[in-house]
Amino acid sequence: MAFGLLVVASTVRFLARGWVGSLYLAPEHHLTYPGFDWVAPLPGVGAYLHVAVVAIAGLAIALGWHTRAALGVFLVGFVWMELIDASLYLNHYWLITLLGVLLFVLPVGRRWSLDVRCGRLAPATVVPAWMVWAARAQIGVVYVVAGIAKLNYDWLVRGEPLGMWLAARSDRPVVGPLFELPNTALVASWAGLIFDLTIVGWLLWRRSRPWAYAAVVLFHLSTAALFQIGLFPWAMMLLTPVFFSPAWPERTLAWIRSIGRFEAPADVPPTTEVSPPRRRVQVAVAALAIVNVVVPARHYLYAGDVTENEAGYYGSLRVMLTEKTGTVRFVVTDTATGTSATVDPDDVFEPWQVGQLASRVDLLITAVNIQMEVGGNLAQILDTIGQTIGGFFENPIVQAGFQAAFLYLVILWFAAAYWAYRDMQLRTENPVLPYFGAALIVLLFVRNTKHSGAMLNRIFIAMEELRVSVFAQELGTNGKISEKILREMMQSFTRS
Repeated sequence: MAFGLLVVASTVRFLARGWVGSLYLAPEHHLTYPGFDWVAPLPGVGAYLHVAVVAIAGLAIALGWHTRAALGVFLVGFVWMELIDASLYLNHYWLITLLGVLLFVLPVGRRWSLDVRCGRLAPATVVPAWMVWAARAQIGVVYVVAGIAKLNYDWLVRGEPLGMWLAARSDRPVVGPLFELPNTALVASWAGLIFDLTIVGWLLWRRSRPWAYAAVVLFHLSTAALFQIGLFPWAMMLLTPVFFSPAWPERTLAWIRSIGRFEAPADVPPTTEVSPPRRRVQVAVAALAIVNVVVPARHYLYAGDVTENEAGYYGSLRVMLTEKTGTVRFVVTDTATGTSATVDPDDVFEPWQVGQLASRVDLLITAVNIQMEVGGNLAQILDTIGQTIGGFFENPIVQAGFQAAFLYLVILWFAAAYWAYRDMQLRTENPVLPYFGAALIVLLFVRNTKHSGAMLNRIFIAMEELRVSVFAQELGTNGKISEKILREMMQSFTRS
């Protein structure tokens, strides 16, 4: 029910603020995700109908009316809305998508729903425990991932970007003067880190759970009052009660009914269980669990800092960790005439799009590709990049470094050849083989020195074993002497 109400509130807010027109219809070009440039808003009134359908689906989810079908409609419509423009990405949109998938898979809508009241579904008050834990994990992963992401120098030592945000709100009544104190941002940063890393544990402990939820409410009310982060704080306050006992809604309703009648709260209704889930449900939930781990952590596979290059940022659940601004201009060159002109991005994109692409590399690349289609090939920009790279390699210090590295490789090359020569002298009496081995190392070093040396060792060891075996056979006829001599010679050979 809470999830459906969040969907309704989000879409109604979207319509009421005129964002359908300003964010979907007004832009001449959209900064789409890679591979999804075919996704576009429906033209004209169709865009409004699209958002309205998502709102109606959310209402159906909240009421429990054809719940699974409503969840399917919501997922298709909401994901389509997300894919229209990457500059509109928000972490809590990704969270809502994951929750929608989880609810679509699980047997929801079996209690307090129109489907049950109309007899469409059999009522149930008990579900397998792992389903409850799956829902808890989906909420808990947001706090844990956000806490891990805060383990960086800027957050722990400099108190940024929280310091900039609080300083900009020093005019707030009562708390404003506190934001001007030098250590406020650092204290608040550490408090946020401790909260994110420990709150799941406090919510799981029954004795601390009420106090932990009170802390959740206080924390998110504070962030909602200070920062413009949409419905995310309200979503977490409404969804976090999943950590309480699954029977709490029934008990709370029974307690409310008993107020004023001096009656003891009614017992929880008789236990009725849902039918055992099919294996595909368990597989789907397991796959979703993998997504919750792999997607937020995948930025560690990329070189550089995700806050700078944005690689692996989407779906990372890095909530309130980055503040970046920038400026951008396009230099468009006509390849036919060679003339160049500076193009203001505001002439091609909306101001809110320019603000995002100026600080996000992936959006800037998308914008360049769009500019190539509508106004040139940006050859001047590419030429500037080439000159910058060329200047780097022409630097005397860089050239000296390359020369030193080359000299080191040459010395290592001939050292490997000498090692092969000396090693073969110790392993064989043949006067030619040491020179042959050294020459082979010289020829094959560039391709793979390690494997070349190993190959030579295997060849000559095999030759020595064969020679020792033949010699041993010539020492005796009963095989016992030759076996003993062979073992001693092989041990001696190994030590050498």
